[in-house]
Amino acid sequence: MRTRAFLLLAGGHALTDMYINFLPALLPVMAPRLDLNLTLAGIVISGSLIAANLAQPVFGWLFDIHPSSRWLVWPVVLSGLLMCASVLSTGYYVFLALTLVAGVANGVYHPAGSTYTYQLDPYNRGVLMSLFSSAGALGYAVGPVVVALLVDRWSLNALFWALVPAAVFVIGAFTTRLSGLKPNPKRWNIRQARTVFRGAILILTWTMILRAWGHLVLSNYLVFYLEKAGYSYQAAANLLTWFLAVGAVGGIIAGKLSDSLGRTRIIVVSMLLSAVFAGLFLYTNGLWSVLFLMACGLTVHAPLPVMVVLCQEYLPESVGIAAGLSMGFAWGVGSLGALVNGIVADHWGLSASFWVAALILLAGAVLATGLKKVRVMERV
Repeated sequence: MRTRAFLLLAGGHALTDMYINFLPALLPVMAPRLDLNLTLAGIVISGSLIAANLAQPVFGWLFDIHPSSRWLVWPVVLSGLLMCASVLSTGYYVFLALTLVAGVANGVYHPAGSTYTYQLDPYNRGVLMSLFSSAGALGYAVGPVVVALLVDRWSLNALFWALVPAAVFVIGAFTTRLSGLKPNPKRWNIRQARTVFRGAILILTWTMILRAWGHLVLSNYLVFYLEKAGYSYQAAANLLTWFLAVGAVGGIIAGKLSDSLGRTRIIVVSMLLSAVFAGLFLYTNGLWSVLFLMACGLTVHAPLPVMVVLCQEYLPESVGIAAGLSMGFAWGVGSLGALVNGIVADHWGLSASFWVAALILLAGAVLATGLKKVRVMERV
């Protein structure tokens, strides 16, 4: 039953992230239909990301108060339905509204899904969270492919066939009992809560933001950098795919190791190595450069699921809020920080922007060493 429950949770994560990432493939099709310029298209993308990420701590808090499997079902259905329905939009504001609400639905799923995953097995939380995270990464990666296959082969309306997996998920949700996994919130001791928010959570949140910031810069600008270095567009896109793919593998490895070696140790080492490998990638050329890029991809994503679990362990009575902080809020703020690197790239070049990203990851590694000095809050 626990295996079936995990497959349901991971499947829902894959689906909701797949649906939200329909947008990059839909925009080139919808832009001429709705007469969108790049600025308006950028507002749609940014709005969807902000809606999906920044409010996740609030969704996590609400889930902690009213835990229910419904928090898993309706976000998947709603995000899929709205993204598919967006192809019927006759105006920009309708299209924007549909994608924004779909982003909100996507943001709701993450705290609920990760909280249930946290409850499955207290002895293997690292590896389970890494697999849960990797499922979302896989779904996110195939989203544009699904749109391209359905729209190119048939029509925009054919996108509604992408809702079939959501229907299967709903059936699975109603036939899988998750009620026994509901968290049982207890009151905090005020002094302990203040200590955590001033220490561990503050340090960890900033570490997560710095990791997301560096990761987003590397992934968002990698194709531009490689093309400038002489790679073809196709070769650069393929390297980006591999960069993201090995990152998912790194998350699984780090999650497994963190269960035995400790969360903070894995976080510090992973972020330190990612900074070193990013610098070596920029310093070298040819095959060595590609190898260091893959090593950077492996290590820069590795601490993500470990951070999610550690944040939940710091807040054992509010794992929903913890998930919202680590899976949503940090990404949202990190994406805003990545905009700064765009300005750096415009003024001093992409290489300078990437060196800044490497320094940001190094700063995150240094900051993470402070986590060793903070004890996990005890249950009271």
